[in-house]
Formats: sequence, structure tokens, C-alpha cells
Amino acid sequence: MEIGRSSAFLNTVSNRLAASSSKARFFGMIIGMSISQLIEQPGKAMKFDLEEMEGDEALWYFNMVNTQDSAGPLESIVPTDSASKAQQPAKSSPTSARATRKPPPRTAKIVAIEEIESENEEPEENEDLIPYEKPDEDPYDSDEDPTLVQRNKPTAPVRKTDFGTELAENTEELALVIVGLQEQSKFPKFHEYRLQSIIALIVSQPLKMGRWFTAMFFDGDLSQVQRSAVLTGLGLSAREIAGNGENDAKTLGLPTLPDASFPSKKLPTNLEALYSGNESPIASLTKKLAQTSLQPLAANAADSLSGPNALKVRTFSSRMEVEKQRQQREAQRQKSTAKDLYKVLAEGFFYPLKSRFEMMMLQFSS
Repeated sequence: MEIGRSSAFLNTVSNRLAASSSKARFFGMIIGMSISQLIEQPGKAMKFDLEEMEGDEALWYFNMVNTQDSAGPLESIVPTDSASKAQQPAKSSPTSARATRKPPPRTAKIVAIEEIESENEEPEENEDLIPYEKPDEDPYDSDEDPTLVQRNKPTAPVRKTDFGTELAENTEELALVIVGLQEQSKFPKFHEYRLQSIIALIVSQPLKMGRWFTAMFFDGDLSQVQRSAVLTGLGLSAREIAGNGENDAKTLGLPTLPDASFPSKKLPTNLEALYSGNESPIASLTKKLAQTSLQPLAANAADSLSGPNALKVRTFSSRMEVEKQRQQREAQRQKSTAKDLYKVLAEGFFYPLKSRFEMMMLQFSS
């Protein structure tokens, strides 16, 4: 009762549930449910409604707590005088022991195999036919059921940030899989791709995943390499939310990500070239209209307020261009992926890291 309700036991079960290994999570649920069923009243014990908790392996572990292994009487292991004399072997020389020892009898039996021809057996027909050669094996036909063969190539994944609820519902499970991946020798940039995936998950749901990765960093059952990847991902994702992700990716040599826009929010390929880009026909036409109609009107309005062009150091159009470039640089510098940047960074990153670090220091000091 005391162990099952202690903070050490509850923290142990929680850490196993947050582990990257599926076997560690399985044993964490087994121990938590087994101890809880011993100390709690019926119906109030801890329970995980999972299919694996009803399998044969789980039931075998659950039955271990019901094992009655009582100690027998002490007299059963204390030897008596008669028993000790009977168990004492007679002294004999090694040569006599080898002489009296007989080899085991050999019982091997040789059975002859004889081919018997049947009287009614007819000679084989078509003996002069040449059999066809075995065709090359098709890996697609290795499956017994041809309807289960998947011949279509998988399509590239699509990042669905702020579109639908699939990502928000599965981010924690997806993050657990990514963090728990083991290094593969056939992927030379395995750590870079995993780091990029962690950053993408945190940026997609900064408040939720910032707190989740913080808890995983301090309390998760991770290796040193996995823990370093989590901490690095937290730092770089915070910088990407603040608008510095592109520069960081170039500096660190991270793999470039394809266009992550959702297909329903993109123009078709033939219209993309027409309506977007600085050199598209629409952009050229708009620029030409502005030069022929809008800029002379703006220059005349400026002349009426500041004097003729001869007295000006700069023309109005040049001032407009300089101001436009300054605003573009300012917007590029302050570009952020979050609407309320400081609230997201404080509540999703700074406060969780600070509170977890304080809890860790209190545990060390005690």
C-alpha cells in the first residue's frame, strides 16, 4: 500500500509510459496495473484500455502477483544420520569404477528400402516432351493473395499545418516515433533529418509540442543522443518561430524541405506561372500601369507640396522606392510564423523549461 501510492512509484510508471521503447511502455503499464489492483478497491484500480493489455503475454504477467510461493518446513532440508549414511557414496578406486561401468547397448537397426513396382502401373506418357524453363521470379508475386499486392508507389507526404485536425490529434504519437528512431547506416544524414522533423513538429504546434518536448527532455526515458536532439530541436524551432529558421538551416547544413503548402491552397501549375513571380505577365502589366498612371500623379502631388523638381535632391518616385525597400527589410527581419510571438515563446518554451529545471534542482538539493 505504501509503495503503490508513493511518488517514486508513480513517477516510475509515468516515465515508462513516456519512454520511446514500446517494450518499456508495455512493462510500465503491466506493473502499474498489477500493483494498483492489489491496493485499490475493485473498479477503482488503474486500467489501460489497450488491446495488448488483453493478450496472452499480458495475462501471464498479471497472474504473477497471484502466485503463492510459501516456504516449506525447516525439517525437510535438515539431514538425519541414516539419510546422511545412505547418501554417502562408497569409496572405490577409479579403475574399478571404470571396469564395472558397461557401455550402453546399441539399439540401432538398419532398415532396407526396396522399390516395389506395381503390376498395374502403366508407363509414363509424353516422355518425349521437353519441360519449359522456370521463369524469373517476380517479387510482386511472392504474396499468396494477388489482391493484396500494392504496386502503386507511395506519394510524398504533405505537411498539414493549420489545416484540419489530423496533425493536432497525432503530433504526440508521431513525435514519440521520431524521437525513438534508431540510427540507420544507409541514411548518411539521419541525425539532420530527425532534427528537421522535430523542428517541423514543434513549429506546427508550438504551444502543445514545446511543452511536450520539454517534459520529454527532463523526464523521458531517452539516451544521451536522443536527449541532445530534443534540446537542439527546441532551440532551433524557437528561432524558426521568430523568423530565423532559414538562416539557421543554411548555417547548419540541414536538408532543405519542399514546398509545404497544402494542395487546395495552391494554384495549378499553368496558373502559378501566370499569376505569381516578379516576371509573370500579370506582374509586368501591373508594374507598367503603375509607371504610366499612378507615379506621375504622385509626383505632381509631391511637387505641389515641396516645390518643383529642380529644387529637389530626390524625386518622389525614388523616395517611394527607398521607403519600400526599407519596409521590406524590416518585414523580412521581423517575419514570424506565430501571431503572438512573445506569448508563444514564453508559454510554450521559456516557462516550461524554467519550471522543469527548478524542479530538477530541488530534487538534487534534497
